[in-house]
Amino acid sequence: MKLTKKLQTICTVTLVFVILFISACSMRIMYDYLDWIVPMYVDDYVTLSDQQENIFDRATIDFLKWHRTKELPRYEQFVVSFKEAQRTPMSQQQVLLFFDEIKFFWTALVSESLPSLLELFADLNEKQLQEINAALVDNIKELQEKYYNRTKSQRRQNMRDKMTDAVDDWLGEVTDEQEELIKMWSETRKDTTGARLIYRDNWRQKFMGLLRNQQTLNYIDDMSTFLLEPEKLYSDSYHQAVLENRHHFAQFLADLSTTFTPQQRQHLQHELTGIIDDLRELSDLENQAQP
Repeated sequence: MKLTKKLQTICTVTLVFVILFISACSMRIMYDYLDWIVPMYVDDYVTLSDQQENIFDRATIDFLKWHRTKELPRYEQFVVSFKEAQRTPMSQQQVLLFFDEIKFFWTALVSESLPSLLELFADLNEKQLQEINAALVDNIKELQEKYYNRTKSQRRQNMRDKMTDAVDDWLGEVTDEQEELIKMWSETRKDTTGARLIYRDNWRQKFMGLLRNQQTLNYIDDMSTFLLEPEKLYSDSYHQAVLENRHHFAQFLADLSTTFTPQQRQHLQHELTGIIDDLRELSDLENQAQP
């Protein structure tokens, strides 16, 4: 997935602003430097020719302009709605609806990027294809070393530690009751590490097959569907586990929201207000730059 990782980088860095558990780094700083962070990231996975770099640079500029003018206002409204929902405990259904909105944002990002991606894909040579495939294989190996080679207990502890840190960042301080909820969530969710690695390798094989057969009649439709609906490659068991974990996580967030102290709720409101202000400022900067 690494050639399309440039889109994933943009998507991840921008969509991360509208997800509850994100890192505490400055959104404004990250966004302002996307135009040079993304090309640097791509260089780790494929060496582009000068002409390809020009295509990519132009596409990145156009993409970010579209993103500032069209998507950031939607993100702002999303966070405003999410902030309002945090005034009282949430239900699982509320959380799932927020998840659906985030998926919609992701789909919009990939859809907007598709023409530029297809243009770049069409200009790849065999050496570049081999480079992409090698990067994908290395990425899978890294994931295996990082997660699969750990025991299930170690993986659960790692997830528990990360979630505790995230909750601590957003709420100010984790209570004993919240620690127990986090522990229960980490211990009862389905471990999909092995299935995810199999999926990633299937993704790699399908992606490389599409790239190497761009002259087929249905290539554009097939590649578009592949990028927009990656879950179609899930095995039945993996798909079921992902759905169960999604609902399980939504219930965890709903349960967690019932435990917020007044101080934690105030802290969360403050953090979300900061995100709204940053999104609004970024949108205003783009509007001011319009002729």
